[in-house]
Amino acid sequence: MGIYQPAPEVDEVAAVRGAGAKISETGEVIVEEEAEEDEDEEVTEKKTVSAGSKKSSAESTTLSVSQLHVLKDPETVRWAIEGLAYLSLNAEVKEEIVGDPEFVCLLFHVAALDLKESAFPLASVLAQLTNSFPKNQIEPEMLELAKFSKQHIPEEHPLDSATHVTERRRRLVNAGLSVTLYNLTMRLAAGPVGGQHGLRELIARIAEEIPNRGKLIQAGAGKALLDLTLKSNTDTGKLFAAQSLARLTITADPRVSFPGQRSLELVRPLLKLLAIDCDGLQNFEGLLALTNLASLDNLHRHRIMAERGVPSIDHYLFEDHPMLRRAAAECVANMAQYHPFVVACGGQLPVDDTDLGAKLPFLSSSTERVKLLVLYCCEFEDLFLVRASIGALATMSYDPGVIKLITKASSWFETIQTLAGHDACCLQHRAAHLLRNMALYGEQSLCEYFCRSNMLEVILSLSQLPDISPSEPLPTDTVSLHPGVPEEQLRQITQTDRKKTRDCALEALRKLQEYGLVERLGTDGSGREKA
Repeated sequence: MGIYQPAPEVDEVAAVRGAGAKISETGEVIVEEEAEEDEDEEVTEKKTVSAGSKKSSAESTTLSVSQLHVLKDPETVRWAIEGLAYLSLNAEVKEEIVGDPEFVCLLFHVAALDLKESAFPLASVLAQLTNSFPKNQIEPEMLELAKFSKQHIPEEHPLDSATHVTERRRRLVNAGLSVTLYNLTMRLAAGPVGGQHGLRELIARIAEEIPNRGKLIQAGAGKALLDLTLKSNTDTGKLFAAQSLARLTITADPRVSFPGQRSLELVRPLLKLLAIDCDGLQNFEGLLALTNLASLDNLHRHRIMAERGVPSIDHYLFEDHPMLRRAAAECVANMAQYHPFVVACGGQLPVDDTDLGAKLPFLSSSTERVKLLVLYCCEFEDLFLVRASIGALATMSYDPGVIKLITKASSWFETIQTLAGHDACCLQHRAAHLLRNMALYGEQSLCEYFCRSNMLEVILSLSQLPDISPSEPLPTDTVSLHPGVPEEQLRQITQTDRKKTRDCALEALRKLQEYGLVERLGTDGSGREKA
């Protein structure tokens, strides 16, 4: 029932059969037509077609598609990009394309032409050039079974190795890939390209390389990714876009990458990365990004609570994976600067009616969070977790309710003593700040308990800590807690921690003096106060 096709004329068939076809050394098919009048004159018309070898296809692709700049018909451009999308599955073709800067610029120019029909295949080309499709991991048992049954096992092409892929991504980003991604996501996202799996993976893979993130931000990737997380995308696509947003938020200051109120819009997509059906990397990057947002101001902390993100963060406090647990504790340490969060942890001080947090309907007390942080202060195998936990407790200890919860935890007394005598000055400072708040805002009976026990000796020793001399080596734990910090800068940080530790201990001693539990403070030869 198809359309009737008339039989070709005999002369037409003879003309085709009479044409001579040869294959050049490069694999190109050369069609030669002989003139009827003079056999010595040959008019040769060369057309590049699909060759048998991979090398010829790579060389001919650039020659044939590089004529896109003279094409006027959008339909022709579309089919040219479609063909290139098929050819770019070949690793050698990828190298040939990326190795031609003029062709790469021409390819990027197609994204700026607003040709919606060409957007989908163009996104496929870019995804294949950067190997942005997820790879299926073959189980070792299945691999052995395939070998035993003598089945064909696909092998990775040498040009698709991690080194070559990273180099191709770098060259494409330097050529302007960031702007092209912006054009594809902002101008053409209304079409099927908005949900194109390769484009989502492409943005996420490009954001993996830290040097590329700054160029993505300069090209406006933040706005484009926000649009992909909020509209015209599938659920999987929104997760990939949110993961890319998290990577940009981790690397750069959110106030610069997302100026104004736009940084508040990051909270909702980032919280989606904390879902239990996301992989561990997405969970970890989401927690780090939320930690950066929580460090900005109370508006961002309130937004995290208003979007009900605290229960999701609490979930990862109980994770077995050390990196997830540490990231969750650091996020809690930043959230502890917001008083409604302290109330949600069991604080007793009322929330000001003018505070936005007063309108939160779920300020229920959670005693387990404080107890868990006290227990994590003993995990000395992970000093980053200890620093975040003791920092959160020290920040929240201005509230008498939190102090009561700390003293109800098991082994709290020995834990604070151990941290106060730790080699790392940052841990000493946080422990001294906690002792200061317990003396200032706790009950008098707690101060009396300090004086009856050896905690008074700990406070006295903290108040008399000497400065670090220029020749004194820095403690190993201090260096490990500040990776990548120059020694001179680290020495200044340590000196500042020592000074703040002394000040906190002296304030605690003054409070004990007010209660009449210690004698009046005197001064030593350097003018410092001492008990």
